[in-house]
This record gives sequence, structure tokens and C-alpha cells, in this order.
Amino acid sequence: MGQNSSNEVFNFISVFFIALSALVCALSLMISGNVIPAGPLEPATDIPASTLVFADYDGQFPEFTPSDTIEPTEEAPPTATFTITPTWTELPTNTGTATSSPTPTDTPMPSATFTLSPTWTFTPSPSETPTITLPPPTQPPAQNPPPGQNPPPGGGSFTVPPSFPIYRDAFAHPGCEWQGIGGQVNGPNGPLPGITLKVTLPDNTTLTAVSGTAPSYGQSGYEIAVGNAPAPGTYQVQVVGADGTTPLSGPITVQFPGTCEQNLALVNFIRLQ
Repeated sequence: MGQNSSNEVFNFISVFFIALSALVCALSLMISGNVIPAGPLEPATDIPASTLVFADYDGQFPEFTPSDTIEPTEEAPPTATFTITPTWTELPTNTGTATSSPTPTDTPMPSATFTLSPTWTFTPSPSETPTITLPPPTQPPAQNPPPGQNPPPGGGSFTVPPSFPIYRDAFAHPGCEWQGIGGQVNGPNGPLPGITLKVTLPDNTTLTAVSGTAPSYGQSGYEIAVGNAPAPGTYQVQVVGADGTTPLSGPITVQFPGTCEQNLALVNFIRLQ
């Protein structure tokens, strides 16, 4: 605000003097053209010429006859020429204080790191169905039946070696969608096909099978399915007569844990005599 006010004062003074100079020029032109009287600027009136008396050498003063006074010719007063050179006062320029802005710097974004965990899909290769070959049965020592109990009819009794039942995966039914009991029936001279086996389920219903009908377990192999998926449960299996009810061996207890790795119970029967 202070600088602008000073500039306005200087400009006003300059305009004033320019106007005053123009006024003086105008007055001078009007006076020279006898448009207005000069007033105090008017030249002086005619003054008569003085008579000079000079004395000669002998003391006589000669007489001089004055001549006609020559009227001065009226000359136009000189015309004043005014040259006005305007002087411009340069206005100060506003000098702003430059505020330097900080140079932006690129901040690198953190790069994402991806850790790929390989996923392995196991595809079991087809394998041949194993054939269980059991060693020739050994003749266990003859056992007398308890007092009051006759040996089972049918030409002898059957027993199970101490190592059975054996629990494993159902090799003949891959995929963990099966559960059952299987094995072989052998006699003193080798495999005994045609022997009936009965399985009693937890609800006391029974299922039967005949040895020699499941060759995956051997020449006298048998197999009885008790479910289409592994499940815990207790079952009993024994050899019976052709009628399906006459017992030819004691019941063998089978307890499934309910896993895919133990959904098959192997039970091999051996004829004593």
C-alpha cells in the first residue's frame, strides 16, 4: 500500500507541471498574436532621443539639430518554445519472495513377495493285485473237546493261527470305499475250497461266503463285505456246515478301528483233521 501511494503522488506532480507548461505556452501564443494584452510584459513606451552637446577645442559648443526620432519598428516578441520531455518514474516491481517447494522424491513401493508352495497331487500308479501265498499249514496238536461237548460234525474242526486276525488296507478294493473280512481255508493237505463261512454283524444279522470264490486271497480265498466305508465295529466270523448254521469252529472276534489303513481283517482257518 505505501509504494502505490508514493507512486500516485509522483504521477500527480508530473501531470501538474505538464499542465502548467501547456498553459504558459498557450498564454505566450495569445500575447504574441495580440489576442490579449501583455500587461506587465508589454515593452516600454517610446523614449525621445537625447541631444548631445559636445564642446570643441576653443570652448565653443556646436549646435546639433535633432533629427526626427526614428520610431522603433515594432517587432514581434520572440516566441518561447518549450520542449517538455516527460519523465516517467518507473514503478518498483513487486518482488515476491520465492518459496522453494521441496523436490518430491519418489518413494519406492514395497514389492510384493509371493511364496509359491507346491501342491503335490499323489496319483497312485496301478499295481498288480497281490496274491497271498501262505505257507503250508502245520498240524496243531490234537485237542480233546471239553467234557460234555462233542466235536463239531462235518469231519473235523477248524481253528485260527495265533497271528490272526491281521488288519490292513483292502488291497482288492482301493479307494477307501469298502470294509470287510477275507482270508483262506486250508487243510492238512492244502487249500480247502467249498467251505462255508458265516459273519455275524453287530445287529446279529449274518452273512455267508464259500471258500474258493475270492481268488485274490488264494485258491481257497473267501471275502465278506460288511460296509461301503470304514467304520468302527465288532464282528464275529466262523466256519459252519453246508447248512449255514452248524458251527465247525469257534467264533473269531474282529474289531475294526474305522480307518482306511485297517478296513480289511484277514482271518485264515485251518482244519485240524
